[in-house]
Amino acid sequence: MILSNKTIALGEVADLAPKLVRSLTLKGRELSSANFLGEGYLAILRLLDSEGPLTIPEIALHRGVSRQRIQKLSRTMVDNDLIELVDNPAHKSSKLLRLSKMGKQHEKALASVFYSFVEEELSKKFTLKEIELTLDVMQRLQSLLYPEDDTSK
Repeated sequence: MILSNKTIALGEVADLAPKLVRSLTLKGRELSSANFLGEGYLAILRLLDSEGPLTIPEIALHRGVSRQRIQKLSRTMVDNDLIELVDNPAHKSSKLLRLSKMGKQHEKALASVFYSFVEEELSKKFTLKEIELTLDVMQRLQSLLYPEDDTSK
């Protein structure tokens, strides 16, 4: 099969996207005071901050990891008062995890450090038009692949 240049380029985008996410996560971890936690914990903080309370299976689905992994991480986060377990009105035995007051403060501090880095080091390397075009392409790809999880709305 002969592939078009567009198809090859889209394949390269698909290969690069998870590497970029990993690089950004590692940079955020490197910059943060939360190195004692690790990237799994930071990702859960960010997810709960952006999505609100979620169950362990929902977090596992978002993160693409096992429920058992999220269970282990969440126990440590509860012990460190970063998240709290709350009743789930939709399911009596499956608690919701949400950011605690300390968890919200921690997430805000992490975001501040990370976005300062983005502002000072990364955003100067691109024009606003380049960034907006990249975002548009990524959102369109997402909506084509998973219309029910369309991030462009």
